[in-house]
Amino acid sequence: MTRTIVFVHGAWVAPSCWDNFVGFFEQKGFRCMAPAWPHKDLPVEQLRKNPPSALAGLGIREIVGHYHQRT
Repeated sequence: MTRTIVFVHGAWVAPSCWDNFVGFFEQKGFRCMAPAWPHKDLPVEQLRKNPPSALAGLGIREIVGHYHQRT
């Protein structure tokens, strides 16, 4: 059985903040996932230039619901 690690980023970063950790743990045999929050699935540069307006109303319920739909 493969062990899985799910990395969840915070409000002021994107899933790419976990890239080094994902690589490290994958080399150790773990399956790794670092899914984006809703509306944060774009490159960091694009999010900085033009943040989606939907991020303003994003709360814990929406984030958890988003992850729940992906399982």
